[in-house]
Amino acid sequence: MSTYEDTCLDPVRENLFEIVEIIGLILKGRDLHFKEMFIYGSRAVGSCRPDSDIDIYVQLETEHTSLVNRIGGMQDGVKVIPPRFFADIKRSDEIHGRARKLNLDMRAGISAKPPQKPRYKGMKYYINFKDLRQMETHS
Repeated sequence: MSTYEDTCLDPVRENLFEIVEIIGLILKGRDLHFKEMFIYGSRAVGSCRPDSDIDIYVQLETEHTSLVNRIGGMQDGVKVIPPRFFADIKRSDEIHGRARKLNLDMRAGISAKPPQKPRYKGMKYYINFKDLRQMETHS
C-alpha cells in the first residue's frame, strides 16, 4: 500500500473502535444483525481528499432480506437501506453526533459487496473491517 493510501485509511485506523461502536449502536437501535462491515470508496481505493467522508457498508444477516427488499433502494447496483431509516433510533442525537464528528456515511444491505461507483470498476474498492484489524496488529 502506498503512503497516499495509508493516509486515506489513517482516520479509519485511528478511530476503528469508535466506528465499530457507533455502527453497533445504530444497528442495535433497529434490532439488526450483521455479517460483515466494510470501508469502501475513496478511502479504500486511496483517492480520498482530506475532507472525504468514511463510507461504510454493513452486510446484514439474511434474516433482514425482506426489510431490505421492502424499504431499500438501489445504489450503484446494490439494494441498500436508506440512511433516514436509522435517523430516529434511541439516543440518536448522541450516536449520530459521534458519527458526524467522524464524517461517517453508512449504508446497509444484504449484498456481500458494497455499492461500486463506476469510477472504481476493475479496482479493489472496499476493505473488510476484519482486514483492517489485521493490518493494525501487523503494523
